Amino acid sequence: MCLVIAKPYGAKLPKPKALAISFHNNPDGAGIAYWQAGQNLVRIRKGFMKLEQLTSALKAIPNPQQSVILIHFRLATQGQVTPGNCHPFPLSNLDEELQATETNTSLAIAHNGVIFGDDDDSSWTGSYYYGTLADKLSDTQKFIKNYLFGMDDALWNTQVHKLIVAHTDSKFVFLSDTGRLALLGTFIKDHGVYYSNAGYKHKETYVTATSPAIVPAKVGSALPYVPPVTTYHPVYRPACRKADPDNPCDFMAECEVCGDWYYKSELVEYEDMTLCKGCHLYFADRRGV
Repeated sequence: MCLVIAKPYGAKLPKPKALAISFHNNPDGAGIAYWQAGQNLVRIRKGFMKLEQLTSALKAIPNPQQSVILIHFRLATQGQVTPGNCHPFPLSNLDEELQATETNTSLAIAHNGVIFGDDDDSSWTGSYYYGTLADKLSDTQKFIKNYLFGMDDALWNTQVHKLIVAHTDSKFVFLSDTGRLALLGTFIKDHGVYYSNAGYKHKETYVTATSPAIVPAKVGSALPYVPPVTTYHPVYRPACRKADPDNPCDFMAECEVCGDWYYKSELVEYEDMTLCKGCHLYFADRRGV
């Protein structure tokens, strides 16, 4: 679930309407991480439970076009709906650092997706998910603590990106203290900005964690180099290895919520939406269906 927006150096921020739609579709809190030239750190500011708080934080960034910025909008599936559980997160194994609403770090991480339970994982609770909405930590925070922390420079290895995507069936964005971006998964590029799904385009009717009812993305001269953007797009399936994000096979289709591609036979029609089985289970569970 959720939506991650990655704005590279030189690109403009998304328009206010896109931000408003993104927040409407993912109303369980937002956060930002940003890097600026000459500063060897990434600043994380999060816990924005209202759109106005987010827009104020973005306006406070000096020279945003000459910055690399992550914006995350949360639609909670696991972990309490609290300011501290908003993304992005630092690369840390300490709860207090993962939940800090204002911190500086060498690497910020944002996630779009649902990390499911693993019988071999110490955090496995016996449920279908990696946790529940009652948990203190979210699935992303647990994954960072249990898997990503300690990997350091290995997190920029494209083979490691493949392992992360294969293990989680999710999308991630990494932002380093040199302004480097890594996009793990398939992203939409729109006016130079990367979006983890199409949730910034149209308002959707989702069941959210905050309510039991249905609720109605030119390089400047300031840098000696352009911070690189590394992308890894997973191969969809063995039978469709010739597919790519722009030209998928005609027997595959995209889940309208998470943005991942599946065989059409694996998708479910639900309330005028085409969903993968994971997203369908999530929404059906929220509705009690």
